[in-house]
Amino acid sequence: MEVENDYKVLKIMASLFKILAFVGLAGTLLITMTNLKQLAAPNQQMMRANLGFIIFNNLFPVFFGLLQTMVLYTVGELIYLFIDIKQDLTEIIK
Repeated sequence: MEVENDYKVLKIMASLFKILAFVGLAGTLLITMTNLKQLAAPNQQMMRANLGFIIFNNLFPVFFGLLQTMVLYTVGELIYLFIDIKQDLTEIIK
């Protein structure tokens, strides 16, 4: 039971990583919706641009945001995993 009192800071950090992951996901969705609104009403400058560039310009933030979300959430889960492993090892030792 001593381990439950330990690692409070790590548990808080893991929770913050998970919260930050969801904030990043919300930001990614916001950026995506803004880009899609701009695509719906193209201006003269967009019409002159290359279609591949427009697609890359709109999809890259989505992929980067999803990657960021997965990495942050995984780090949070990894911290919890290490804490659980430590708790299991201390129970085995006892």
